Amino acid sequence: RDSDIDFDEDVPKELVEIDTAAEEAPPQEPTAPEPTVMDQLAIFLSEQRATSAEMLRAVPAEKVLERCGTHLWSQKRSTSQKAELFEHSKPVTSIDEFWSHSWHGRQRWKVWCLLYVKNAWPALFVSTATAALVALLFAFELLPGWVKTSNYAPPEPHAYGAWGCWTGVLTYLLMIILWKPRADVFV
Repeated sequence: RDSDIDFDEDVPKELVEIDTAAEEAPPQEPTAPEPTVMDQLAIFLSEQRATSAEMLRAVPAEKVLERCGTHLWSQKRSTSQKAELFEHSKPVTSIDEFWSHSWHGRQRWKVWCLLYVKNAWPALFVSTATAALVALLFAFELLPGWVKTSNYAPPEPHAYGAWGCWTGVLTYLLMIILWKPRADVFV
């Protein structure tokens, strides 16, 4: 195919100088624009630093949940109740957990939920160990039981005791209520 462009023709001198100048200059990295006052303010606020060491306070979770969390049950607290709660708080550098301010509705259910969330694992381990220990004591005939006839053929009498089951349930409930969780919380 015939073309009107002559590829053997020399490149004009102006274009050659422009190309070589571009090749000789080191590549420039793009620079970030200088942060504005609003950018600096947004960064400062997002860090959420306390203005003084006394400002950031937390309460040990065990204090909040003691007496089945009665501190959380009342929406309207007297000045003395507020002072008592403040006495339990302490200045901290960081907060382990944040518990919501929204306590509208049934506070007792929320307290039971917190007791379960904070104390379920210790209660599970302690109650399982206690139930296993009591079941072993029963198996070695150190705890009394009663004779029960088997429902399976042939019917044979055997010793029966619900020591492990009842001890496990009772220990679990006591641990849920009485265990003292270790965390600094913001309520």
